[in-house]
Amino acid sequence: MKTCILLFSATLALSGCSNSEDDMPGYTGRSGDLGAFIVSAAGKLGARPRSTNGLPEIKASWYSKDDDLRTQVFLSGNYFPQLQQFLTNAFGPLPEHPQTNNAAGKQSIAASYGTNVGAEINYSWERTPDGKEYTSLMISKVLKPAKSP
Repeated sequence: MKTCILLFSATLALSGCSNSEDDMPGYTGRSGDLGAFIVSAAGKLGARPRSTNGLPEIKASWYSKDDDLRTQVFLSGNYFPQLQQFLTNAFGPLPEHPQTNNAAGKQSIAASYGTNVGAEINYSWERTPDGKEYTSLMISKVLKPAKSP
């Protein structure tokens, strides 16, 4: 899990967490019910929610980027509690507790479902030393190992 979190944090840092589509090439600005977007994106990548009825709405504006292997979502602000509640209702409890990090004036929380739900789902929240907060989510298709000749 630590490798996933480090990779996820590196992706977040490289993105610059900008508030402008122009500063995030390849990302699309969206708004509305983030939860509905997550269920749709996760399903396309092989995730199997245990429930889609009665899920809480997450009204938000976000930036997303997706391809055949993954969907990345970035939001300004702390949406970690809402994501946690939504994902728990949709996919069940996390296999491990979220990990926290408080170092060098930076705070973060990261959680991962691993591949237990049919796709890899990781999400995190970060407060930078200058007080800005960002939440990110990554859903990745589980790749099957290549067959040996």
